[in-house]
Amino acid sequence: MHRSSSLIALAISILTAALCVSSTAQERAPASARTGLAIDIDEGRYRPLEVSSSEGGYLQISPTRKVEQSKERRDGLPVTGIRIRPILEGDGVRVKIGLVLDDSQPVAAPGPKYGEKEEIIASYLAHLGEVITVNELERFGFKSLTLKVVLYQPPVSTDNAPLPPVSVPRVVNELKNVGVVDWKPDPRVTNGYVLILKNLASTSIVAVTVTANSTMTMESTRSKPMAKPGDTFEVIIRLDDEMAEPPTPVLVKSVLFDNGSFEGDLEAAAAMEARRRGRELQLGRFLQLLQKASSSAIESPTNTLQNLKSAVEKLRIDVDPEITEQVRVQFPVLNEKRAMIPERIMEGLKLARSHALYQLNDLERKLKDNSGGFDLSQWLSALRDRVAKMVGNP
Repeated sequence: MHRSSSLIALAISILTAALCVSSTAQERAPASARTGLAIDIDEGRYRPLEVSSSEGGYLQISPTRKVEQSKERRDGLPVTGIRIRPILEGDGVRVKIGLVLDDSQPVAAPGPKYGEKEEIIASYLAHLGEVITVNELERFGFKSLTLKVVLYQPPVSTDNAPLPPVSVPRVVNELKNVGVVDWKPDPRVTNGYVLILKNLASTSIVAVTVTANSTMTMESTRSKPMAKPGDTFEVIIRLDDEMAEPPTPVLVKSVLFDNGSFEGDLEAAAAMEARRRGRELQLGRFLQLLQKASSSAIESPTNTLQNLKSAVEKLRIDVDPEITEQVRVQFPVLNEKRAMIPERIMEGLKLARSHALYQLNDLERKLKDNSGGFDLSQWLSALRDRVAKMVGNP
């Protein structure tokens, strides 16, 4: 299946909280043992969702079809998704249905904006073979959804199946400050290749955009760049099973340097700089929260982390028009592309907030695993130092 080059896959090396976003479905895997049960959604329209024995797992799908008598929400927030949250309860399955509301669009509208929030609208208890009809969706102007508790069937493994041949495209690089060192198969990734590049400039590279059958952007920070002058770095590219003949060349499209300069495609560079601005702004806010927590007496590690997470979740993602204008002056993209800049700044704000929550969730896991010997003050101090370097503070 050939993917459009407009698809953007972000590989943000500094953000250990991975984002897997699809316009159709988004899954957060449960963190517990298998139960042998699953939820069939709309008679097989989506891949069955395995039931977990602990909280956390869900499948997010696009809203169902609008019904004729569509109702507006009183808070005015658009519904952008439906989350299905199954969990084992006794000999049955408790299924909660949540609406995903998002205030981030349109990006240019005045704030404040906080992004997605979830509102649980229904809860059911069902057993094997029973069907649930989510009629509550009709109250919000959407067609009802059917769910059924079924036996979980693990996906059929295709590890030993022969792979179809993939035409290997050539690499095109017209950038003077980046050299192609190697282009070879990557045994770690199915149909994967690794492109090894070298920084020939006198300043560090903090981001690169490469296009093949999709567009890949890798980004880092100024404190920990992808490649200092003279260094090499890798870009992992997965080719489609089926590609056009002749295959679309792999193009080294644009690089962004740590001093704000760039080489290559103007629009790609503007997008990378805009995301960087958003990330660093949000990480600066996270740093302030960490500094405040580190300077306060920690009475309960659990409460301190919960309060930090609550504060991070409330960090705004609306875009400052002044920052937008600064990027537009630095990168004078064409008028029809100007709307892209605030969108990419917001992406950076969201990514950094997700990264902050990931770090705090990681500390919670460490606390749970070693509550007796866990020194939260020490861990918060180390996290504060890392974040300070990421935003360029000493």
